[in-house]
Amino acid sequence: MLSELQRKVKELGIEAGNKTVSPFVTISIGVSLPGPITGRKWLDFYVKADKALYEAKTTGRNKICSTQKDPN
Repeated sequence: MLSELQRKVKELGIEAGNKTVSPFVTISIGVSLPGPITGRKWLDFYVKADKALYEAKTTGRNKICSTQKDPN
């Protein structure tokens, strides 16, 4: 689903303001999948998702990064 969203945004062909990175707008996504969340754990969940987004943006643009690592 997230890959499909990336593809559709790229297909729109919206010109990017900073053409040194990419000529068109793309999206990077950070994902964190929570277990049961109560109280302060919401902040932990948010911080993990934010770190995944930062990783996606700094390791190549137009990426999806997750706090859950692929076991394969």
